Amino acid sequence: MSEALRTRVETKLRAHEPDLVLGSLRPLGGGACQDLFLLEAGDERLVLRSDAAQALPGSLDRAREFVVAEAAAAAGVRTPQPRWLCTDLLREGAGAYVMPHAPGESLGGRVVRSPELAEARAALPGQWAEQLAALARVEPSGALEGALGQPPRDPARERVAELRAMVESLPNPRPALDLALAWLEANLPAPPERVGLVHGDFRVGNFLVGPAGLEAVLDWEFAHWGDPAEDLAWLCVRDWRFGQDELAAGGVATREALLAACQAAGVPAPEPARLAFWEVFGATRWAAGARFQAERYRSGERRDLELLAIGWRALELEFEALRQIERGGEPLPRLGEPTARPPRGAPPSPQELLLGVAGLLDDLRGGLDRAAGFRARIGASLLQSLASESARSESLEREERALLAPLAGIDAAPHELERELSRRAQEPLSEAVQREWRRGVLAQLALRISLRNPRFDLRLDLP
Repeated sequence: MSEALRTRVETKLRAHEPDLVLGSLRPLGGGACQDLFLLEAGDERLVLRSDAAQALPGSLDRAREFVVAEAAAAAGVRTPQPRWLCTDLLREGAGAYVMPHAPGESLGGRVVRSPELAEARAALPGQWAEQLAALARVEPSGALEGALGQPPRDPARERVAELRAMVESLPNPRPALDLALAWLEANLPAPPERVGLVHGDFRVGNFLVGPAGLEAVLDWEFAHWGDPAEDLAWLCVRDWRFGQDELAAGGVATREALLAACQAAGVPAPEPARLAFWEVFGATRWAAGARFQAERYRSGERRDLELLAIGWRALELEFEALRQIERGGEPLPRLGEPTARPPRGAPPSPQELLLGVAGLLDDLRGGLDRAAGFRARIGASLLQSLASESARSESLEREERALLAPLAGIDAAPHELERELSRRAQEPLSEAVQREWRRGVLAQLALRISLRNPRFDLRLDLP
């Protein structure tokens, strides 16, 4: 942060707090969508949340997010009370606001595994239910309707239409996303009894967790009026379990335990079909969002390796969207054989070089600060998965063609087969044909995922 920019921030904030003396101002890790900075002003620690140059579809700007966070805090949600709404703070035209810094751990892997947070994990389902009950108390008002518009009559239909527009704006068609959308459009639930305020990103990673449990709910940029079941389902999306796949509710509890906690807190549990719909929606939405994150990197707007890593994992997220539809179905076909090792005495292969650099990054992590170490771990993981996939590039294409060509009715390169399947998936198809295509695309995704991430659980009968 340049001294000139620091002075500009201090000057702007003094319009709200005339005696403010800004100490340090440094980036705060964890914001993959917006820009976050930690401010020290005297004895107070504050967080500055500013508009990124390019936002994900459906996200609010900081001015509207400020209104939502204010309303949530007033309703009793544990969220930092926003202060000092500003414009032109970090860049011209960008909105921003300042809020108190809250304690706690936000990194998902630590929340679901750290021994120090074992008691917190036991308390979290009940505390999440309390937050959802507080959200249900938020009523439409002039300010909120100015920020979010009028509550929709049919939230599911509106959200799926928004998601289809988002998917169709991607530069490359994806048959998994189109097949998932076709299922969503054919299985829309009836409008809920009550449309309420939905956080929109209520999940592990957006909670600050301390030894006693939940300290704060963060990041209201995807808030909207909708079906309250959407927040419950989003919390159960597999990616927010951070490897604890058997615990559907955020990697810390079963889905049944979460629903029981909601009932105890006065939050009606949605019927199973409604919850299943919103879980498929959530998985599809995140798969599309992951591809948008990679596009943000490619645009040059934000050169953050984490965005590329999220895009690289989009296949896992597409798999999960289709797995939710096929949950409990027959096992997938057996995947190809593992990659053979190069013969002894041969020169180092490109794959060995990639793995060597990945190992070096892993070794260096211990001497780096937390933010740099996190990026080094991302880089090492990307190199490892690239090494594994590149070693099988020729046989991989043959196997993908064998899976997809019979479905598409043409013989072509895998990307052309995907394009044809995506085009035809938007046409009226019988449920039997859709299911055959979903199974074929699941098998193709499983083949590639097994190379990129051998630890990813490809079973269809996960909870």
